[in-house]
Amino acid sequence: MTKYHAHIYFELHQKPIAETLVTKLTKLEEQHLKLWKFHDIKVGPHHLPMAEVHFNENSLGAVLSFLKSNHEGLSILVHEDSGDDFKDHENPIWVGPSLPIDFDFFHRVKAQPSLSVH
Repeated sequence: MTKYHAHIYFELHQKPIAETLVTKLTKLEEQHLKLWKFHDIKVGPHHLPMAEVHFNENSLGAVLSFLKSNHEGLSILVHEDSGDDFKDHENPIWVGPSLPIDFDFFHRVKAQPSLSVH
């Protein structure tokens, strides 16, 4: 079964909006939908702090529908979790404004595997 991640980006002053969105999202009656973690600093290839939510392909439609209706202006990147992080971030689904992704980070991970993508 295909797995997905949603990265809900926020500026620190928007964190309460992101927390409310994640709380509502994780209350959807979808199996295997869970908050992975909140990052209060930018991590990996991401340029802003974010909340990361994991789910599977059976929940993709419901998650996207919910996010499109409730994103409150936040930028949200949704991508498959195939194990190839570069490929997964290359053609994501964006809800709200798209943001840059630091693709050079993935090359740095190959040289220094201890770096964290998420």
